[in-house]
Formats: sequence, structure tokens, C-alpha cells
Amino acid sequence: MKSMKIVAMAALVTTSFTPISMMSAAGAVPIAATDAGAPDEQGLCEAAYGDETHQVTVIDANSTATAPSPIAGTESYTYRADVGGAWSYVGFLGTSGQLSRNGGSPNLWALATFDHTEWNDTRYDVQMDFSHDVTYNWTCHVLKQVDNPTFVPDPPQNNGGGGNQGCGAGGEGTQDEVTVGNGHHTCGDSGNSGGGNSAANGDNGCGAGGEGTQDDVYAGNSDHVCRDGNPGTIVHHYSYVFDADYAGQTQTNTGIADGSDYTVTNALQSGHVAGPDYLKDAGPITSNVRILSCISPGSKGGTWKPKDYYHGTLACSTVNFNAAPTLAGRMFDGPPTASLPAY
Repeated sequence: MKSMKIVAMAALVTTSFTPISMMSAAGAVPIAATDAGAPDEQGLCEAAYGDETHQVTVIDANSTATAPSPIAGTESYTYRADVGGAWSYVGFLGTSGQLSRNGGSPNLWALATFDHTEWNDTRYDVQMDFSHDVTYNWTCHVLKQVDNPTFVPDPPQNNGGGGNQGCGAGGEGTQDEVTVGNGHHTCGDSGNSGGGNSAANGDNGCGAGGEGTQDDVYAGNSDHVCRDGNPGTIVHHYSYVFDADYAGQTQTNTGIADGSDYTVTNALQSGHVAGPDYLKDAGPITSNVRILSCISPGSKGGTWKPKDYYHGTLACSTVNFNAAPTLAGRMFDGPPTASLPAY
């Protein structure tokens, strides 16, 4: 039987994993969590544009959220227990045991010993933390206060006495006295009040002889004025009209934690994962695999050369070659460079 060179096998020993982006078995995706840091859009608008004469409201508010995505570096692997399937010899230690011939070769083969055996094609789950981002957009709608005042004239008042009231000394009446028995009592140049109602009635006049002048502030009250020589009150009527829209208000919150979930479930790892959970049999284990162990000197004579990995008790010699049986089976010209499937 011809010998075979051991090359890289399909079932390789591996301690790393296929990148998640390349995994075909998709897992769950968590529901996006509520953003506890969402902006107070109304408060931000009021702080920026509101005051005693401006009202602010929020319009055109919207938000855009990314889908929850796994956070790199938070991977947690859960390996599923293997209960059957294919397995491999792992960890070549050397050759020993019975020496045998291989067809017409002048060399000798011995049984390979391995550290242990493991199940192949491990299935596993990958759990990761997720997060998402949210971008908020809004416009601050601003109204300004305007006043549309009206003038309300004071009602006429009488002097309350019904008789004569002088403006001179003693109050008996002097020049420029005017008697109006039923109403307004005014004085000229000598009066205490003029151009308006009698001082006896508590009214200030709007004329030249009074405490104010025509259309001036009346009696110290900014809302009590003279209008065209008549006292009265300014009544304010406030309303709000459009001032401005401040668009482009925005805030982006990143890394909003969504919790942990599985990105991959029941994934199939090509090869097998070295580890105690997948140990089939502890070793050392002598396999049924035979590997070239003794090199013949050939017809020119000389000495036999054992391979460095041959640890058998039988010497590599012509005597043992002549006594060795010719066996069939898995024969290799060198030790495995990876795990060796048990088939």
C-alpha cells in the first residue's frame, strides 16, 4: 500500500472564531431602550429665545434612531455540549508500539500517540451588549408681544357742593371765580386747578392753570393721561404676533444601552474548539494511525535512522524489519500538522 502525505485537514484545531459579521446563524436583537437623556426641547427653546415679551413653542419636532447594534468587545461565548458526531485526534505526541511494514517499502511504521480526542464541529452561541443612537431635531417658534392700547376718558364729576367755590383767599370768591352749581368748577390764572374739574372733587385739570399740561402724564400715573385736553385712562390690549422660527435645533445621543442579547445562536464552528467541554477522551491515546518511524539504510548498507518522534522500545533494525508484519490501514509519511479526524 502506498503511503500518504498528511496535509492540512478540513477539521482544523482552532482557538479563534469566525468574525461575527461573517456568521450565518442570526440571533435575537433587543428592543431599543427608552432614551433617558432625551432633550427638554421646550426648555431649551425658552432658555435661548424666551423672555417677558416673547412666547416660545416647539414645532416640527422629530427624532431618528438607529437600530440596536452589538458593541464590539462585549462578546460572551456559550459553548453547547457535544453529545456525538465526528471526533478527532488532537495533539500529536509521537509514535511507539508495534512496528510494521507498509507494502513494499523498506521502512518501518509505528502507531501514532495523541494527547486526547475531541468532538468536531462545535456549536455555540454568542451574546453581546447592544446600543443605539438617537438624533433629535426641532424648531423654536417665537411670538413677540404687541400692545394695542385704547383711551377711555374719565367720566365728568361735580364738586359735590352744588354751590359756589372761590379760588381766592378765604374761599369766598375772587376774580376769575366761576360758579357752576351742578358740575364743573374751574379757575383761571389764580386757581388751584385749571382747565379741568374742581380741585375740590379730587380732579386735576388739564389746562394752563392746573398741575399738568394738555396731553401730559396725568397725576403721575403712566396709564392716566390727558388726551386732547381730556383726562382719561390708557387701557392696554396685549396680543402676540409671529417674530421668528429658529430651525436647525438638534441633539444626538449616542451609546444608549439596550441590554444584552444573542447575536448568534446555534452557530456551527468549522473544526472544533479546543477545551474541556469538548474533550471526548483524555490521553495519551494510541491511535490506529501509523506514521513512518524508521528509515532503512537501503541496499548500500549503513545504519537505520529513527525519527525524532519515535519513542518505541523496539529498535529500528533489519532484524525487527524482517519480523514486522505488513499491515493495512491509515499510513502517513509524517506527523499531522493539525488535528487528525478519526476516520
